[in-house]
Amino acid sequence: MMSSSREEKSKVGYINKRLAEVKRDNLPAVTPGYRIQAGYRGGIGLQIIVDEAVLTREVIDNAIRSFLAGDMPLSGPGNRQ
Repeated sequence: MMSSSREEKSKVGYINKRLAEVKRDNLPAVTPGYRIQAGYRGGIGLQIIVDEAVLTREVIDNAIRSFLAGDMPLSGPGNRQ
């Protein structure tokens, strides 16, 4: 059975309200670093985590330089180097 449009709007409104509360009251800790992601079609992937409010080209360039210099720690469990 399909939900009505009113029910869907109510659910979306609730989710958006809760997301705003979590962002305001429970900011997650950000641990800068990198993760190796195996299984990409073209090879191995790399995820870089930065602790910045806004992601800019400068932030990305600095993170890549830090990774290439070996100054960035491995982040999260289950990652292999």
